[in-house]
Amino acid sequence: MLTEFHVSGFKSLYDCTITDLQPINIFHGDNNVGKSNILEALELFCRALKGDRSNPSTDSFSWGGTKMVLRGQFVLPEGEQVDVKVRFTTAPGIGTKVIVNGIDVDSRAAIGIGISRESLMKFIDSSFRFYRIPARRRLEIEQETQAEQPLDPEGANLKERLFWASVSQDPEERKAFYNVLRPLFAEPPLALGTLQPVASPGGPYDLQTETATRSIPLEQMGSGIQQLVLLSGLIALSRAAVIAIEEPEMNLSWPTQKKLRLIFQQMVEQQDAPPHQIFISSHSPLFEFHENFYRVAMVDGHTQVTRVANAERCRMFDRVIPPSDKRAAWLHEENVVMLPSYVVKTLGVEQGDLVYFLPQEDRVLMLNEEDFTDLTRPEDEEA
Repeated sequence: MLTEFHVSGFKSLYDCTITDLQPINIFHGDNNVGKSNILEALELFCRALKGDRSNPSTDSFSWGGTKMVLRGQFVLPEGEQVDVKVRFTTAPGIGTKVIVNGIDVDSRAAIGIGISRESLMKFIDSSFRFYRIPARRRLEIEQETQAEQPLDPEGANLKERLFWASVSQDPEERKAFYNVLRPLFAEPPLALGTLQPVASPGGPYDLQTETATRSIPLEQMGSGIQQLVLLSGLIALSRAAVIAIEEPEMNLSWPTQKKLRLIFQQMVEQQDAPPHQIFISSHSPLFEFHENFYRVAMVDGHTQVTRVANAERCRMFDRVIPPSDKRAAWLHEENVVMLPSYVVKTLGVEQGDLVYFLPQEDRVLMLNEEDFTDLTRPEDEEA
């Protein structure tokens, strides 16, 4: 598992170190602060480790820069620690360098690096299968094709790939469908029924959920459920050890976001199946309630990443736990707060109603519109 990641010279990441990485990591911040750049840097790093030594395009380098360094620290399943560095440069004639524990793996045999070559090769093969899912994704009508296409990270051919995965000769691909993806929809928190890909000769591929009484085409379900199918299907079929997701909250209501977080947790807890680590960029206040939360900001054109101490936050990722004191509520990013249900009931307000805050010396009153109007009405009007 990647435990630390350092980037210098990549787009807005002039000099950025991200520490204490865990199975699930949340990067939260405003638009255009560099959250996607973090995920892109991770993708470039993993691609170089998997054998792609081509230099990135010049616009990937920080403004005015000619060098780029991506460095990761890993802990192997056996407990061994590995330091991996990838160096890029725009200088002609100088190729990409991959350095493991101080040794250039392309110019010398992998000896003296602190781990065996067999261990290193197994580590690279299992740990650097990376898949990034962009924010632009949607299910579409898919016609039958003559040849199976690679999995599209935007989801354009997910229905077709799910169909072939369900009947694949590859046992790992069948396992991804039947043991990883299908239980997510049949069991809580979704409990929608059995996810089933269907097709007819020469016709379109489709998806439906089946219960004991009926089958429901996915198109007849809400956009939020379709997004859950997209995300979970892309993750399961990619079989990547490391997944990066941009804005998983897209099109999802607050309750559905909670379900998605639980799905992510269930996925990384399955030790016998990938993914083993997930990186998420998000704008949703709900996603900051996780033990490994990073605030991303832009300062003088440079991206800064700060790990937010989480001792005072909820420490479970499957749901937002109310504070032990029922009179309290957690304060999220951008000063967002969820009112306890008894407060909503006491105020007599509904969704869309105005809630007023009236300062009074050393305290603030929370009022509905009617009570606020009564308290602030001029005395001459009362008369």
